[in-house]
Amino acid sequence: MFVALQFPFIDVRPFLQAETGRLTLPDWQSLQPDVDFVRSFGLVKRRLRGGIIEWPGEEMYCRALRALRFVNASAKLPADMGRGAAAALQHIAFRRFLADGAALARFEIGFAYRTAQQKVVRLRSKDFIALVRFVLSQEVLVPHDSSHKSCTLAEASQFLAKHYLRASQSLKAPPPEDWWVAPGDTLLLIEYDTWETDVLGFPKHARKVNSNILEKAEINLAHMWAEYKGKQVGVWLLGYVSADKANRDLLRRLRLSLFRLHAERESMARVFRLVGRKKIETKKGTPQTEQLQAYIDNGMRILSKQSYEGLPQSDILDAAYQAEDLVSEGERATLLTQLAGLRRNLLHNVEHFTSPNEETERVVYKYIDQRVTTQTITINNSTVGNIDQVAAEKVEDSFNEAALPNPDSKGPGEQASGQE
Repeated sequence: MFVALQFPFIDVRPFLQAETGRLTLPDWQSLQPDVDFVRSFGLVKRRLRGGIIEWPGEEMYCRALRALRFVNASAKLPADMGRGAAAALQHIAFRRFLADGAALARFEIGFAYRTAQQKVVRLRSKDFIALVRFVLSQEVLVPHDSSHKSCTLAEASQFLAKHYLRASQSLKAPPPEDWWVAPGDTLLLIEYDTWETDVLGFPKHARKVNSNILEKAEINLAHMWAEYKGKQVGVWLLGYVSADKANRDLLRRLRLSLFRLHAERESMARVFRLVGRKKIETKKGTPQTEQLQAYIDNGMRILSKQSYEGLPQSDILDAAYQAEDLVSEGERATLLTQLAGLRRNLLHNVEHFTSPNEETERVVYKYIDQRVTTQTITINNSTVGNIDQVAAEKVEDSFNEAALPNPDSKGPGEQASGQE
């Protein structure tokens, strides 16, 4: 079993007319492994398995061991999780920082879970809920001013964003504004072998992605929402039956695409909001506005695709965000006004891309003390009350049943280790 967590950061300094003091190194467009580094994060390394065809810029990353430390790096899974899972230790597979040199940056952490005898962890369906809480509730330390900030992993994104902002600023520059680099919503992914984890189905309120290519590969993908310490977290559940060579490649492409799509969408949403709030000013002909236009063009092209190298992109986005608007109606009006003096085709595309969607609802699993509740949120911008309070030990009642894989259908292969 493999778990990965992403904190997306939106860095709008390239689009600001004022001098920000942002460092020009490392150059994210032409990184030199084992030479370039990010101050207070770590050294740039080459990915062992290289990049993927869908997404440029995945070949290099910055090792980020110094940016976040765990108080208990070898924590055990909760005692109430089944089939010997409580004996499994957590192993940190990686801590990485990646950026595209424009607005998009992200910090990612990978976890693997094994028992002392190197046996696989066998989870039940209801254990997904406990596992999400366990991951988010871990205590970590993030550099903060001249010391370290102690917080849960769920709360770490805001402190990591401030840490990166300071680390990427010239020491001679005036103090930066906090909003120049801000966190987006956290994303969590649980990847598991459906045979070895005894999974009977997804949580009741998870939205499954229906795709012929995934069904043919016997890969199940669903998305649900969780909330811990006031932070909403999107959770992907990625289950597979066979991990042969072809499926390992597909799983890796899918995993990286889920993370990249989330980061791209979070980045685009914040840039739109800041333009709409006139925090990012547009001045025709300036390098900053030209870069902004190129960023918006590229981002809309990416997020508008129905499929991407065979992956069901539109179905993935629909399952994750349920047609959630990128900007509010009022912000959209100001955004279009701010962009009116720029390229005509850009304005037309933004107008279409940000058109309001029909109102829908999202169910969120909330962790309160030792209880789990579900809350329905009306998208966009209004909240309906709790619809269903469930004691933690009764969470299994909220799962849909599905048949276990046929024992004879399991082919040879190895479980994903998280090493990419």
